[in-house]
Amino acid sequence: MKHYAIMRTAMGLLLGVSAWLVAGASGAPPIDIDSIVRDLTSKDAQVRGRALFDLLSSGRWQGNAPLGVDRVLKAHADKADLIKTALIFALENHNAFVEDSRRKGLALSEYDSEVWANLVWAVSHLRDPRGLNALVGAIHTGGMATGGLADLGPPAVSAAIGRLNDEDAEVRTAAVQVLGGFLTRLDSVRSNPEAADRAKAAILRALDDADAWVRRAAVRSLLPLNDVPEVRAKLQSMARQDPE
Repeated sequence: MKHYAIMRTAMGLLLGVSAWLVAGASGAPPIDIDSIVRDLTSKDAQVRGRALFDLLSSGRWQGNAPLGVDRVLKAHADKADLIKTALIFALENHNAFVEDSRRKGLALSEYDSEVWANLVWAVSHLRDPRGLNALVGAIHTGGMATGGLADLGPPAVSAAIGRLNDEDAEVRTAAVQVLGGFLTRLDSVRSNPEAADRAKAAILRALDDADAWVRRAAVRSLLPLNDVPEVRAKLQSMARQDPE
């Protein structure tokens, strides 16, 4: 839980990221994009972090990872796919690094949390189906990850439903939020009615979760569907039986 709290704090502080990063963003010299792509895929968290911030600084990101990524992709259109793949791979590796630190009982540094937060932000912004597993690995980190997953449509619905059986209530809560987020993407819902039905059914089941936070997330996700008789009946029944 400590890691997740640190991560959410880092997410909230992204616009106030270290002054030297922002100050250096306005006049960044040309970069060796091939070296940055290589270092983004490094197993070394420090190398990976430096590469990420070099990439963002070259895009004059000003504390806004999506802005920096968009500018870099435009400036290096011929290598855009390599850059996207490297960012996704970097998030997968950083997820593994964070999980390994958690198992060892090691606290994340502020720097490592910033790297993680900005990788999640960047990969969420890509809306690239290849980023599904990377974002699922960070599903518990907050709205950037859950929103990015919801944008990916039916594949993310399947992934989120699979996480509803996770032993960690925080992961289950996030999975419900992904499903609820998907149901707000009306174009995607209209194009994928079967996925929408699966998402709704899974959220309805989550109303019976043992954890109160999961149940609350399910209620919030279903409120926009209160005009659906099945949903309205379930919410009314729950209000009587589970006022919490």
